[in-house]
Amino acid sequence: MFRHILGAEQAAQAANAGVEETYGKSVADGELSPIPGAVELFAACREAGIKVCLSTGFSPGTRDAIVAASAGARWSTCSSPRPTPAAAGPGRTCR
Repeated sequence: MFRHILGAEQAAQAANAGVEETYGKSVADGELSPIPGAVELFAACREAGIKVCLSTGFSPGTRDAIVAASAGARWSTCSSPRPTPAAAGPGRTCR
Protein backbone atom coordinates (compact mmCIF):
# COMPACT_ATOMS: atom_id res chain seq x y z
CA MET A 1 0.00 0.00 0.00
CA PHE A 2 2.74 2.46 0.93
CA ARG A 3 4.61 1.71 -2.31
CA HIS A 4 1.50 2.62 -4.27
CA ILE A 5 0.69 5.74 -2.25
CA LEU A 6 4.21 7.11 -1.87
CA GLY A 7 5.70 5.89 -5.13
CA ALA A 8 9.18 5.44 -3.67
CA GLU A 9 10.57 2.31 -2.04
CA GLN A 10 12.58 4.07 0.66
CA ALA A 11 9.62 6.24 1.69
CA ALA A 12 7.34 3.18 1.69
CA GLN A 13 9.72 1.21 3.90
CA ALA A 14 10.02 4.13 6.34
CA ALA A 15 6.24 4.57 6.53
CA ASN A 16 5.70 0.85 7.11
CA ALA A 17 8.37 0.77 9.83
CA GLY A 18 6.65 3.70 11.56
CA VAL A 19 3.26 1.99 11.50
CA GLU A 20 4.68 -1.28 12.82
CA GLU A 21 6.60 0.49 15.60
CA THR A 22 3.54 2.47 16.69
CA TYR A 23 1.25 -0.57 16.56
CA GLY A 24 3.75 -2.70 18.44
CA LYS A 25 4.03 -0.05 21.17
CA SER A 26 0.24 0.10 21.48
CA VAL A 27 0.11 -3.68 21.93
CA ALA A 28 2.97 -3.67 24.45
CA ASP A 29 1.29 -0.86 26.41
CA GLY A 30 -1.95 -2.86 26.61
CA GLU A 31 -3.89 -0.32 24.59
CA LEU A 32 -5.39 -2.89 22.22
CA SER A 33 -7.59 -5.87 22.90
CA PRO A 34 -9.42 -8.53 20.89
CA ILE A 35 -12.88 -7.75 19.55
CA PRO A 36 -15.39 -9.11 22.08
CA GLY A 37 -16.12 -12.75 21.29
CA ALA A 38 -13.23 -13.20 18.85
CA VAL A 39 -11.10 -15.40 21.11
CA GLU A 40 -14.09 -17.57 21.98
CA LEU A 41 -15.07 -17.86 18.32
CA PHE A 42 -11.58 -18.98 17.30
CA ALA A 43 -11.49 -21.48 20.16
CA ALA A 44 -14.88 -22.91 19.14
CA CYS A 45 -13.71 -23.22 15.53
CA ARG A 46 -10.56 -25.06 16.55
CA GLU A 47 -12.51 -27.36 18.86
CA ALA A 48 -14.81 -28.17 15.91
CA GLY A 49 -11.78 -29.04 13.79
CA ILE A 50 -11.91 -25.85 11.74
CA LYS A 51 -8.45 -24.44 11.06
CA VAL A 52 -7.94 -20.81 11.95
CA CYS A 53 -5.27 -18.71 10.27
CA LEU A 54 -4.18 -15.31 11.55
CA SER A 55 -3.11 -13.32 8.51
CA THR A 56 -1.86 -9.79 8.99
CA GLY A 57 -0.04 -7.20 6.97
CA PHE A 58 2.68 -7.08 9.61
CA SER A 59 6.21 -8.42 9.45
CA PRO A 60 6.98 -11.70 11.26
CA GLY A 61 8.66 -9.79 14.11
CA THR A 62 5.68 -7.50 14.70
CA ARG A 63 3.20 -10.36 14.33
CA ASP A 64 5.10 -12.48 16.85
CA ALA A 65 5.34 -9.55 19.30
CA ILE A 66 1.56 -9.04 19.02
CA VAL A 67 0.89 -12.72 19.68
CA ALA A 68 3.36 -12.83 22.57
CA ALA A 69 2.01 -9.64 24.19
CA SER A 70 -1.53 -10.93 23.80
CA ALA A 71 -0.86 -14.35 25.34
CA GLY A 72 -3.29 -13.56 28.13
CA ALA A 73 -5.96 -13.31 25.49
CA ARG A 74 -4.92 -16.74 24.19
CA TRP A 75 -3.95 -15.46 20.71
CA SER A 76 -0.88 -17.66 20.88
CA THR A 77 -3.12 -20.73 20.66
CA CYS A 78 -5.91 -19.32 18.50
CA SER A 79 -4.32 -19.74 15.13
CA SER A 80 -1.87 -21.76 13.18
CA PRO A 81 -0.27 -20.95 10.84
CA ARG A 82 0.38 -17.24 11.04
CA PRO A 83 1.52 -16.20 7.55
CA THR A 84 2.82 -12.75 6.70
CA PRO A 85 3.37 -10.86 3.46
CA ALA A 86 7.09 -11.62 3.84
CA ALA A 87 6.28 -15.31 3.30
CA ALA A 88 4.51 -14.52 0.03
CA GLY A 89 7.00 -11.96 -1.25
CA PRO A 90 6.71 -8.23 -1.87
CA GLY A 91 3.39 -7.01 -3.20
CA ARG A 92 1.62 -10.33 -2.71
CA THR A 93 -1.04 -11.29 -0.24
CA CYS A 94 -0.79 -14.41 1.91
CA ARG A 95 -2.95 -17.34 0.92
